[in-house]
Amino acid sequence: MPSLDSKRKNAPGPFFLDIQKAFDRVWHTGLLYKLIKINAPPQLILIIKSFLNNRSFAVRVNDTHSSTKQIRAGAPQGALLSPTLFNIYVNDIPKTRQTTVCLYADDTAILTQSTNKNCITHFLHKHLAELEDWYNKWKISINPGKTEAVFFSLGNSTRKPPPIHVQNHPVPWSRSVNYLGVTLDEHLSFKDHITKINNKFEL
Repeated sequence: MPSLDSKRKNAPGPFFLDIQKAFDRVWHTGLLYKLIKINAPPQLILIIKSFLNNRSFAVRVNDTHSSTKQIRAGAPQGALLSPTLFNIYVNDIPKTRQTTVCLYADDTAILTQSTNKNCITHFLHKHLAELEDWYNKWKISINPGKTEAVFFSLGNSTRKPPPIHVQNHPVPWSRSVNYLGVTLDEHLSFKDHITKINNKFEL
């Protein structure tokens, strides 16, 4: 796991990916394929198939109804089984030697570190290229506009690594980012997070 090293000046550059409607993007055929690949019991696969199949929806506006359409993707929202199915679906996400992937449901963070800021960008771009191919293969969409990057540093340097691009969309280095309910600032002082929590309790 990358960490701040004030002596070696090894600075991590975390990258936080935003997945569009992640649970709604679980491709049923792909999920069943992955269950087979991990040697899940056939009876369990049939139960999950029954759980996912034969779901449909229709749209009603006042007294007008649309035709019924079959749902071919998505883990049902609110179902206790859905987070587990999503974890199985993304369990084979690509990894590289120079980066670390942190997954919590659909919250995805990629971490890398180097004494060379150009290497940080290179490592992230290399991993992102593999991820984009993997996401396309498994019908998952990235939202570049909500994807964020933060360069953590204990020093006073304001020079950031070269910019990173996702699907030809530039992702600027942010001063802070909210991840799993915690505000992480570029110096990891947690001042922004503490201020945010204090404001919630002010009368």
